[in-house]
Amino acid sequence: LITRYMLMYGGREPASDGSPPPLTWEGARHVEKVILVGTPNDGSLAALQQLVQGFRPAPILPLYDPALLGTMPSVYQLLPDPRLQPVVDRTTGRALDYLDSETWERQGWGLASPDADEVLRKILPSEPDAARRKDIALAHLRKSLARARTFRAALARPHTLPSGLQMHLYAGDATGTVSAMTLGKNGELTASAFAPGDGTVLRSSALYDLRTPQQQNQTVRTPIPWSKVMFLHRNHLGLTQDSTFADNVLYTLLLFPKP
Repeated sequence: LITRYMLMYGGREPASDGSPPPLTWEGARHVEKVILVGTPNDGSLAALQQLVQGFRPAPILPLYDPALLGTMPSVYQLLPDPRLQPVVDRTTGRALDYLDSETWERQGWGLASPDADEVLRKILPSEPDAARRKDIALAHLRKSLARARTFRAALARPHTLPSGLQMHLYAGDATGTVSAMTLGKNGELTASAFAPGDGTVLRSSALYDLRTPQQQNQTVRTPIPWSKVMFLHRNHLGLTQDSTFADNVLYTLLLFPKP
């Protein structure tokens, strides 16, 4: 995602009101080919689940606390765009805007959790006051969510590739991947629907497919003008271990005709 932003905008920051900078393709001047592998161009619900419930990389490894993950701005930037309403409150039947800090404070998620202070005391050792630590954490949460919304808006801008630049995608589409979740009355998230993907990233997210469920009989709608797309029957971590992937990446890098 950072690669795509760099290509489109170089090192330019968004405007003070959060709007994207001018699309100059400043970062593409020295780039001919870009290869994205299982990239969550439209985000992944796995990021939301980990920010809310924590993350254990393997059964023998410790759990990363949600409040600790909540200090990392880049994780919020992996959240899917709420436009397709992938998370629904089971009690009210309404879609949840998880890029709104009020949702996090209302649900007591991550840095807004009433249990977050155990983590905050460790990462803010110079601040002795619990109330002040909470204020710092909530301010960081609000900044991170606002930044994520701005970042996603910048990447969602429709565009054509500049002359001489190719964009290639390798993605998985044979593993059931969470495409929707429900919010329970105690703030817990539960998977409620699955769709093709690599187990972490949906096929539609990798493609950045903007079609709604009612538009699935139409051709793909994406702001990214792909030069080439290849789907592999592998999970997220297995994509780069596939011999088909290796053969085709070498072809793309060394032999694929230049524009």
